[in-house]
Amino acid sequence: MIEHFDISKENSAGHVAWWIKGLAAAAIVCFYLLMRSPYWYPLSDSALYLNMARELARGGSLDSIQGFHRDVGPLTPLMLSWIMRAGGGIGKIHAAMIALMLLSHLLTYLTLQHWFTQKLSLIATIITAGSFWVFSNAFTIMTEPLFLVCFWGSQLLLSRSSDRWICYLLASLLLTGALGNRIATVFLLPGIVIAVWIGLGRLPIRRRIALVLLLCSMPVIYLMLSRTSSPAAQRAMAQEETYHLNYLVGIKNAWIELPVCAGRW
Repeated sequence: MIEHFDISKENSAGHVAWWIKGLAAAAIVCFYLLMRSPYWYPLSDSALYLNMARELARGGSLDSIQGFHRDVGPLTPLMLSWIMRAGGGIGKIHAAMIALMLLSHLLTYLTLQHWFTQKLSLIATIITAGSFWVFSNAFTIMTEPLFLVCFWGSQLLLSRSSDRWICYLLASLLLTGALGNRIATVFLLPGIVIAVWIGLGRLPIRRRIALVLLLCSMPVIYLMLSRTSSPAAQRAMAQEETYHLNYLVGIKNAWIELPVCAGRW
């Protein structure tokens, strides 16, 4: 897709020894694993996702959770509900968040080294992993971890592919997953489409159009369907949204009534 710079091949100074990459990876993994906790940090956003996940775990539909907040994507609450149904608590939820963040850092590095040198890619990944607003996802419950995995997974596929339609189809699916976590992904799509179009400049115009349309197909379909509310969703949204700094909706004793509060491995 996007023709990357082969700086690492032309300039040996950009190469990084395997043991340095191994040490960096081990340090990042340990750094994040230290944040695994059976207790949750009381943020309104985290509580919103936990309440939505609890509704799904109790058998609620995706339409019903729109009463909590109409603009929150369903994928992270859905993932959390699966953990709850399996008997997991905050400990396992934090473990899942940490695993997703570590996977996103790996995907970030693998993608960046197609565009820059290994040294610059490694430095950028380490700085990103150590940034507070990124690192904080290891001890909070947010939508960013799953979003980052989907986003960087799509970019890795696009950076490795030339004109293989299967890569564009999978990238389209992953971008849809990113949209299903954070609606702000829609603002990234124009830049991705422009970069893809430029990167495919050597191909015939019809082939370029076909691949770009394939890439955009699933995100566009998702946006159209997510804006179309079913009767159940309309009834849920007709009620007052519960996201008004209510940390735990309908909970009097969190330690007893909310199973995720006392979760262990």
